[in-house]
Amino acid sequence: MATSSSLSQKSPKLFFPLLILFFVLSTNFVLQSKVNKEVHLEGKALENYRLGLNSDIKGIAKSYLYFAGKYKIAEVAPDLLTIFKNSSDEEICNLAIWSIYEIGDKECCSKLHQLLENHPIEKIKVFCKFLKSIKDYENELLLSDLK
Repeated sequence: MATSSSLSQKSPKLFFPLLILFFVLSTNFVLQSKVNKEVHLEGKALENYRLGLNSDIKGIAKSYLYFAGKYKIAEVAPDLLTIFKNSSDEEICNLAIWSIYEIGDKECCSKLHQLLENHPIEKIKVFCKFLKSIKDYENELLLSDLK
């Protein structure tokens, strides 16, 4: 069994490697969090994802909607637009809107704005305008950083 004096003698030897390991891991985490994570689906994976998006179980559908935006799954952007068109649920509509903006599909965003003109729920119109203003601001910041 190691005594406290033998542990204290080994501690300085372990301190610097552990400190370096911590620095490397934390730097990697920061870099990974800044990378735009995009997922591309095809074949059966895309079919299965579409099944999840159109699930009758609201919680499952909401999860698939959220992750479509989080991971910028561009292949399902038209499906998100269809879900928005056909849903009367405010949460589902808001998640579809958010995901469309996160994916950044310009054609779907344009069609979304056309659909919003006649949408019966005012809160959804306001939410979409709010997201659009945020995205416009982000784009301005990116352009100013490039100059």
